[in-house]
Amino acid sequence: MAFLEYDVKVAVLIAVFYTFYRLLLVKDSFHRLNRVVLLLTALFSFALPVCVITFHRTMVVKGPAVSVEAPVVKAMPNVMPQPRQMSQPLRQVVADKTAASSILPELLTALFFLVMTALLIHSFVDYLKIKKLIHDCDVYPRADGIRIAVSPLPVAPFSWMRTIVLSRQDYEEGDEAILMHELGHIRCYHSVDVVLVEILTALQWFNPAMWMLRSDLRAIHEYEADRQVLSSGFNTSQYLHLLIRKAVGMGGYSLANGFNHSTLIRRINMITNPMPQGHRWLKALYILPIILCSLTITARVTTHFQSASNGSASNGTNVNGGNPTSYNDS
Repeated sequence: MAFLEYDVKVAVLIAVFYTFYRLLLVKDSFHRLNRVVLLLTALFSFALPVCVITFHRTMVVKGPAVSVEAPVVKAMPNVMPQPRQMSQPLRQVVADKTAASSILPELLTALFFLVMTALLIHSFVDYLKIKKLIHDCDVYPRADGIRIAVSPLPVAPFSWMRTIVLSRQDYEEGDEAILMHELGHIRCYHSVDVVLVEILTALQWFNPAMWMLRSDLRAIHEYEADRQVLSSGFNTSQYLHLLIRKAVGMGGYSLANGFNHSTLIRRINMITNPMPQGHRWLKALYILPIILCSLTITARVTTHFQSASNGSASNGTNVNGGNPTSYNDS
């Protein structure tokens, strides 16, 4: 239950971070900045609940140390009436409620880890499918260390780590725009983002904000790859036509980066919209006050007491002559 309580705190932070992202940054085409913000949102959300700042303060108690003895409590005669014995049916009802309340945390914990494990297994199976597909391909290494795997199957173009997978037809057509798009994914290390966010999503499977963050990060990957293509000098109209033509193809793998139709409209809008000017990127600084508020909420204040005798403080002496007296104010 302690881990589940921690995970709920993480969910709240992700929801707060992501809400401000949707309000301030989602429509801007600062793709690299938005990508960094989303990744920091996820990482900070998991780190902040365990970051507890402790402030120390010392209070000096004037006057000599006084030994305080605990009062003696005398036993009082039992004058309270004895409670009536519960009937057997009522006793059974109370026992059932007590058992249910003790089982509920265990059921919640089991459900959480069951779903989390299922999602991790699904991602791992997807990874094995990608590895098998690449293993069955004809692989052509490039001078820059990137491999091109040509599949006999009619797969949609995608990339995984430093490998680009193309169908035989796409490879023989030699469309440079497709190749540049997948090279953009590899050069921006998008596969690393995908693996990280898949693991974090499994830990936050109950949180809708995490799933939306995951979807937006995938979209940003496509925006960055599109910009890589257009910055290489490809014609915008021809590239848009290629996107529409390829987006109606077969679906890919959840771990892979590639052409897909789910973000097609947004990708077209990002390509046709100009790069924003000015200092609009400063809106990303919204993460700083959220971090500050989180650290303030979880901060602790530890108070240490010192006794002062004859005008001089006696450091670390309590009323019983032992160790320093202190307590925490959270």
